[in-house]
Amino acid sequence: MAFMQRWMGTHSIDSNRILKKPLVLAEFGKSNKDSGHNLGARDQYLMMVYEGMNKFERTGEGIGGSLVWQLMGEGMDSYGDGYGIILSQHASTRAVISAQSHKMTTFGCMLLERKH
Repeated sequence: MAFMQRWMGTHSIDSNRILKKPLVLAEFGKSNKDSGHNLGARDQYLMMVYEGMNKFERTGEGIGGSLVWQLMGEGMDSYGDGYGIILSQHASTRAVISAQSHKMTTFGCMLLERKH
């Protein structure tokens, strides 16, 4: 988790200050093939990443969006690489992702209001 926090911090700063482009955090997740994996650990990891994104958003060093790796539909288990999330099978993970989606929508609305 510490690596991801450092990565988000340095890339968010570089993206905003040097590149002057929004950072999209893509293809992040936690594999169920990792030793000691459990659903709670994955949810905690996602919450940590999302809270880091929200912190940068509040300080003006925002991250433009995120794409968790990988959302899958029912019956796609055989395509999984250990990172697959089937939302209908994991209510707690679905709640974490849904809550972040709502926060990003709120941030987006706040930005629109600032521009007007």
